Amino acid sequence: MAFKDKLLEIRIIARKNGKDVMRKLFDDYLTGFIDKKIIPSCIFCGFKANLTKEHVLPKWVFESDAKHFFTTDVNELKQHYIKTTIPLCGKCNSELFNSLERYIQKTFSEVDLKKDIIVLKNGKI
Repeated sequence: MAFKDKLLEIRIIARKNGKDVMRKLFDDYLTGFIDKKIIPSCIFCGFKANLTKEHVLPKWVFESDAKHFFTTDVNELKQHYIKTTIPLCGKCNSELFNSLERYIQKTFSEVDLKKDIIVLKNGKI
């Protein structure tokens, strides 16, 4: 499936499930009871089975170096990229986002970021 088709599929899923996923996140983490047992679900489609941990930034971005970190805005604590994950179901992770990640990684590997500037024109690099 082409890159554009994957983006369209992601958009369709997000529109279909977005409200339910956001409602669950809001209930679980903002308004739910403190002693409530939180049942993890895919952050994208809401599916509760076959969950994986997907890195917010792919490991290749920070070269799998556990020393790389960022500081959170909320409490100014250091958070290591390698530990920063979100739950995705196997389908969303492998069938949707993994193929997009490979496409983006391939595109970046073909550009010398120290010399070249990437300019988007009409949605194309």
